[in-house]
Amino acid sequence: MLTFVPEVMLIANATGDSLAKTAQTFSGISATLNIGRLLSAAGRIPTGDLYEALALQRSLTDIANARRDLATVVLTRHKGDKAPLATWQQGEGERLARVTENLSALTETGEATLAKVSVAAGILSDLAQERAR
Repeated sequence: MLTFVPEVMLIANATGDSLAKTAQTFSGISATLNIGRLLSAAGRIPTGDLYEALALQRSLTDIANARRDLATVVLTRHKGDKAPLATWQQGEGERLARVTENLSALTETGEATLAKVSVAAGILSDLAQERAR
């Protein structure tokens, strides 16, 4: 959890929310989208050369950016709500169900591969970009 402190601090600074509220939102987004499972699977992917390693790192960066962007959007759009995460989850229930189903299919079937992590990063990036509009 300590590895996420800089991320939470960046988000809190950008949104003006408390560290506690930001950490709760950040953790909730991670749990909702099973990002921990995705990152764990990505950590087991062997890379055969420099370009595979760079591609994997790029995907991990995209996942981190999407999670940070989602947390920022949730806190900004639901400013004043006592439970911005719950409000977001309720409002996006159908969409979140589809996204989590797609992510689960990528992380729970067979071995983790660079292609699967890249697709998952794209799904999360798309979700974050759609929410930012």
